[in-house]
Amino acid sequence: NFAMITINAGWDANSLDSDHIFKNYLSFLKETALYFKKKLPDTKLIIKDHPHRKSGIIKSDSVERISKKISNNNVIFIDSSEANFYEIIKDCKLLISVASTSLNEAIIMNTPAISAGKDQYYHFNLGINPKSKKEFFNYITNILKNKKTKKINKNKAIIFYYLIHIKKFLVSEFNPQTDNWLKYDIGKLENSSHLKLLKKIINSNKTFLEK
Repeated sequence: NFAMITINAGWDANSLDSDHIFKNYLSFLKETALYFKKKLPDTKLIIKDHPHRKSGIIKSDSVERISKKISNNNVIFIDSSEANFYEIIKDCKLLISVASTSLNEAIIMNTPAISAGKDQYYHFNLGINPKSKKEFFNYITNILKNKKTKKINKNKAIIFYYLIHIKKFLVSEFNPQTDNWLKYDIGKLENSSHLKLLKKIINSNKTFLEK
């Protein structure tokens, strides 16, 4: 009986419209943890660190410090090496994040996934994308109480994952795996060849190679 927040790899990902419904990424972490402590004391919330965060120059930043500070009662911070990531996704009732590939992986593994940011999952309507803080917390409560929520298009999730994460060597004017989202005007994204290709794949239900 637990939910999980997956922390992003770095500040570029953390900053990706994480102020959509929260003030910033740290507010997202603190307010979500507080909600579980006050409103859902019988449900554990795991805050899981990202494996790549320890491989670079960042050894300890505000995200890690805040995550460890708010870990008490039913909120638990775990290092990326402490458990099998996919086993946790498979067993948890809900995955919560901002712009993380774990959202995509959770959907494929039949675990409900909420994105708190206005990220790629928001723009492709993949997973659950609340438009307000109230809606965000209502979704969390309803999912954990086994109430029906938005129907997920798993096939769309697999296609999205295949193109963005498996075929990430694809060279284009817009590739989220190699470029910083913040360099782009999101309004111009619609005209990029990368997005047009992805739309065609989703609409035609064909794989990248077939297209």
